[in-house]
This record gives sequence, structure tokens and C-alpha cells, in this order.
Amino acid sequence: MATQRDQRNFRSKAGSFHTEALEGRRMLDATITATVFYDLNGNGVFEEGYPQLESRSSGTAIYIDANDNGQFDIGEHEFWTLAGGVATITGLTANTTYKIGVRPNTGQGITTQAVKAITTGADGTTTSAGNYGVKYGSLGGRVWADINGNSSYDAGEGIGSVRVYLDLEKNGIYDGSDMLAWSALTYMPDGVTPNPDAGNYLFADLPADDYEVRVVRPIAQQILTDNPLDVHVGIMQDSINNDFILTTPPATPVAPNDFNGDGKRDIIVTDGGVSTFWYMNRRICTGTAPLPSLGSGVTLVTYADFNRDGKSDLLTYHASTGTALVITMNGISTTGEVALPSANTQWKPVGAGDFNGDGDTDIVWRNQTTGQNTTWLMSGTDISSFKALPSTADNNWYIAGVADYDNDGKDDLVWRHRVSGRNTTWLLNGTSTPAFSALPSTADQNWRPVAISAFNSDNIPDILWLNSVTHANSIWYMTAGQPTFGQVIFKPE
Repeated sequence: MATQRDQRNFRSKAGSFHTEALEGRRMLDATITATVFYDLNGNGVFEEGYPQLESRSSGTAIYIDANDNGQFDIGEHEFWTLAGGVATITGLTANTTYKIGVRPNTGQGITTQAVKAITTGADGTTTSAGNYGVKYGSLGGRVWADINGNSSYDAGEGIGSVRVYLDLEKNGIYDGSDMLAWSALTYMPDGVTPNPDAGNYLFADLPADDYEVRVVRPIAQQILTDNPLDVHVGIMQDSINNDFILTTPPATPVAPNDFNGDGKRDIIVTDGGVSTFWYMNRRICTGTAPLPSLGSGVTLVTYADFNRDGKSDLLTYHASTGTALVITMNGISTTGEVALPSANTQWKPVGAGDFNGDGDTDIVWRNQTTGQNTTWLMSGTDISSFKALPSTADNNWYIAGVADYDNDGKDDLVWRHRVSGRNTTWLLNGTSTPAFSALPSTADQNWRPVAISAFNSDNIPDILWLNSVTHANSIWYMTAGQPTFGQVIFKPE
């Protein structure tokens, strides 16, 4: 019969809690397991499938409450859950009661019993302590339009597919580090049945903190509530009434660059220094109209919706003075102008697009001497911030167009070399370092890109080329970043 001797407890590198006799007694080996899960609805019950999946939590601490005070204290032994959310405590004394608790991560709360009395079985057996639920908070609300003017939400007023984001850097723009959600679709998958959850958005699993939540204004609508909303989320708190109320959406969707109001995308083509509206029905030009006079020495840079009223505006530049203007438009008529901050005349605006995915039109500038490139990240016609792009010292390269070619919600740049005829795209992802995707070369410098639009039914931006000598024009239909050739746009005489 083995006699009892002095014993000592220790924690091994593997995290097991062992009791070892110093003389004449074998290692004891009773085991307790515990499972930790993310309790999304906070009801204390593990429900795989609510609302999509209440998952098990890895990297959460289970501990032995040695002093039985109901909380974790420094020096008490911890055991971390692994994949599958299970923590295993081995080397325990058989037939002994231990107090087993869960220590949530920072910003979490506990939804189940925090500490349980668990009695081990015989040597070599495993006893389960069951499930421990932990929960972060959440932040949500609805994007809707007060269509009937009664100042409260009614069924059918939710607006789907609107971008809402947590501005974690609190800089007023959507960055890659921010959290993004889309408001729930207006209709069910059949496209006909109204979705009762239309406009709802949710950010789940948020640690307790103060947040700025922002909505990206849809085209041709205004935001009637504060933007951003300042929201405090407490431990396990679900802050769910953070609504954004917008003006009533237009009766029909707004087509980008629709200059004649027919619901179809149009373009502006500059040929021989003269710019003209081309009214389009996909690849067919149905009519033209002259551009308003821009003034002596002023050239058209590009066109885009800068004030988000659903109508495209003109960006112009005066090379001698360095003055850049946004000329606001209603169709083909001017409604006003906004002078942008002056820049060194070595710098020239060369394109416009949404480079950070916040819904506003930004401006890309190029230094015609040094080859530096940068973007002005805009909020309407105001500058929010600047973001540098890599320099291109060879000034034979020029930016020929702007469009989103990798479908990431951020516009990219099309470049052309005026000597070699090489063409390429810079795929921008919100950082200063783009990915590059080569396009076929076009050695004949009489051909140049003059417009980017979706000229067929796939809504992928295509490139329209114009020959400055013959005035022939041709489309590159783009698929997966590469063109197919040969289709010509038909312009009536």
C-alpha cells in the first residue's frame, strides 16, 4: 500500500494541472473538459444555427477558481480553448470537486453560469463541465426613407443595398481597416416579395467601446439624420436603434452619366480638341449635343457625379493658372461651379473615381515634371484627405481612364504609353501600392482611349478608342481585365 507523502502542484508547459507524489505514487489522471461558445442571442443556450451559426470560441480562458470567490485571480491556473472551443484540464485528482470558471476576453460578458462545481470521476476518466457562453455587444439599425412623412418607420420604407460602416479610424472615410455592412435587400430573393427586414444592418461581436457609424449616401438621395452617429456599446449590449433616414429614392434607378434623361449611360468624347455629348443605348450612339463653352484655355478633364445628386458634373482645368473647377450639371445644362483648392501648375488633375469605396468621387492628380501621383479623397466637392500613389518617372505614361476592373468597389487606373503603345491597369485597393495588370499594346499612336463605360449588358466597364486621323472608333469589351476586339460603336451622321 502506497503511503502519502508531501505533494506539490504545478502547471506544465502544456497547460495541464498536475498533482505529483514525490515518493512512491503514480501520476493521477482525471480530466475535465469545458466548451466555450459565442452566444449571439444572449440566451445562455448553445444553438448551432442561430442566426447563422453560434460558433465555438477558441482562445478563451477556462480557469480553476482555487479560492472559490467566483472570479479569476492572478495566480489561478488558466487553460485556453483550442479549435472547437474546448479546453482540457488533465492531471486532476480523482473524485474531487473543482470550481471551473470562464474568463471572457476584454469587452465580453458571460451569458451562462460563470463558475461551476465539477466533480471528477475515477482515474483515467473525463468529466464535462458543459458549455460556457460569452458574448460581445452589437450595433445595428435601419436605413429607410420617410415616404409618407409621418416621422416613423412603416413597412415598405426600408432601403436595401446601402453601405454602412464603422469608422474605426474616425477619419471620415472608409478605409480597409473599417468594418462594412450592407443594409438588407429591399425584396426577397424572388425580386417581388417585399423584405420585412429591408434596410436593416448589423455589426455583431463588438467589444464594449465608443463607435462612429456612417452611411454612404446613395445617389440622388440626402441624409436627414446625423452622419456619423456616435454610439456607445456596453458589455453584451445590443444597440439596435441607430437609424439613418434618407430622402425618398428616385422612382427609377439612376444610370451613371445619363445626360439626356433616358435612363441609359452616356459618354463625352473629345476629338480634335472639341468635346461632345454622345447619347448612348449601349454600343449605339442615338444622338449628340455640344458641350457648354468652358472658356478660353480651359480643358475638360473628366466627368462624374461630384455632389451625388444623380447627375454627372464636369471637372475642368486651366493649364496656365492651375485652376480646377467642378461645373455642376443638370443633364447637359450647367447649374453652378465650385473652385477646387489651387495647385502648383506642375500638377494636373487627370481622372476621377471612387478610390476608397465611400461613395464619393475622388480626383487623381499627376505631376507632369516629377512623375508623382496622388489622390484627393473627396467628400462632395470638399477634400477629406490625400493619399499618395507610386511615382511614374517616365512622363510618356499618362492616365487614360478610371473604372473598377476588379469589382472591389474601388476604382482603378488605365495607363497608356504615348511612345511604345503599351497599356496597363493599376488595380487600387485603398492602399498606396497597386497591383498591375497588363493590357494588349496598341502601337499606332493615332488610337487613344476616349471614354470608359459599359457598352454591353454585362455592366463591366469597357474602353472606347478613337483614331484621331480617320475618326474611326472601336470598343474593347473587357472581361476579367482583358479585352475582346472588333465591335464598333455606330454613330449617326
